[in-house]
Amino acid sequence: MKHDRRTWLIEVKSSQGDRCQFEMEVSEVRAAREVTRPQSGQRYVVIYAANPATLSATRVDILPNPMCDEPELGGDRD
Repeated sequence: MKHDRRTWLIEVKSSQGDRCQFEMEVSEVRAAREVTRPQSGQRYVVIYAANPATLSATRVDILPNPMCDEPELGGDRD
């Protein structure tokens, strides 16, 4: 997704329950690492949905790039 002159790479994960545990595929890890390069112009975040099958218990969190040293940045350092 492009927004504010950046490309956002958004990975969506979910699980029934509220464990906030999920696996990332090799390609997802690679993409998250590539975004950490200076001046990549990209950001990577994980959107995690807990309990998506139970509307009253559903919670959605936006998690920072798990491969970034400074996770609040989620990617490039401009």
